Amino acid sequence: MNDRKDGLRIKVLKEEQYLVANVSGTMSLGGVRELIDIVDFESKNHGWDLFLVDMLQTGPIANEMDRFYLGKYAALNLHLGLRVAIVYPKEFRNKLFENTATNRGATLIVVSEKEEGIKWLLEGIPNYTAKGSNK
Repeated sequence: MNDRKDGLRIKVLKEEQYLVANVSGTMSLGGVRELIDIVDFESKNHGWDLFLVDMLQTGPIANEMDRFYLGKYAALNLHLGLRVAIVYPKEFRNKLFENTATNRGATLIVVSEKEEGIKWLLEGIPNYTAKGSNK
């Protein structure tokens, strides 16, 4: 568990095919930058390139410029080959962070449902069958 003085809490867990960061607390520019660094570090440390970031227990980031800056930061600091699915409350979502990061080379998606994020992460992985599919 990683507790920040500004209230962002991050706990990284291993699932069968991917890593999960459970994030809660108050969003801040520094806290999200640290989260991006932790995701990259833990992925390299465990040798896994699939990461689900559950941010359903957080609030909105302060402003749009922070979303833009963090998208650039993610693109620069998430290593090549890392796939990140971010689950974020629908009422706080927009495409600025995601578009900024992906337009600069990051492989990530921001969704509102965990199942949607997991499905996106595991698409193309051998022996994976999405819930409700006939594969």
